[in-house]
Amino acid sequence: MSVLFCFGLGYSGARLARRACRAGFRVLGTSRKEHARKEYKDVEVLSFDDEERVRWALDRTTHLVTCVPPHKTSETNNKKDKKDKDEEEAREDAVLARYGDALGKIPWLCYYSSLSVYGDHGGGEVDEETAPAFPLSVRGEKRLAAERAWQRLATRGGARLCVMRIAGIYGEGRNALLRVRDKKGKPFVESAGVFNRIHVDDLVEAVLCAARKRATGIFNICDDVPSLSHAPILYAAKLLGVEAPELVSVEEARTRGLLSEMALSFHGECKRAKNGKMRKELEVALRYADYRAGLIELAQRT
Repeated sequence: MSVLFCFGLGYSGARLARRACRAGFRVLGTSRKEHARKEYKDVEVLSFDDEERVRWALDRTTHLVTCVPPHKTSETNNKKDKKDKDEEEAREDAVLARYGDALGKIPWLCYYSSLSVYGDHGGGEVDEETAPAFPLSVRGEKRLAAERAWQRLATRGGARLCVMRIAGIYGEGRNALLRVRDKKGKPFVESAGVFNRIHVDDLVEAVLCAARKRATGIFNICDDVPSLSHAPILYAAKLLGVEAPELVSVEEARTRGLLSEMALSFHGECKRAKNGKMRKELEVALRYADYRAGLIELAQRT
């Protein structure tokens, strides 16, 4: 039996685990939340810090997926020599820092990255061959550094590595409909930037398609139709039959402290990601080709 191990049973990782069980995988994964270890019927949930059990599981793993983001606090020093920088990039990733020596011989590895590695392209199209537009945001730098660290690990161990550069994830429990309902009159940000998104169910399907094929390389995981950042908010209000919420500029949001630094960096980038490689090589058929299709289906559930 194929054994899938998922580091990080969070929003998307938990859905992947459940879907992989139904697809015939034996599934194990980690969570730092005590309650999470009681919520899964078929998934064997371990504590990230239970090193003995995690290493036992990794010895038996055929497919590994990591949803764990890089550390938030430290910053990469670009002046260091290559060896020191390589080591620091590995330490930035909690999975590599703790379990890197146990991962190289796993046949197939999948790292969840982000479209932020491309930086700002002024609204231009990007595909997997597009070079990053420096300077990157801190989150983009960290993701790109983590990609390099995972690539070095796979090369040393002979593993097949799939890097998924993922758009903004939405779905049940995390979507514009809920944001409109819960905002209680507070404004949303209106930005000139366009962004891709991906429904969590389509993300999970892409990972399973890649796992079955043991696909290698970099893939943009996103929908077909990039759109303005506030477009899903306005459409959600329309679906709910409520008045459209107030929109404010990015600069006003900055002045009023409505956005975190990470959110501000998100609005400082603009690009249109292409997903042709995902569709062709992974043979992914999106259920939700744009945010409208996703929100319509979510509205029907509520």
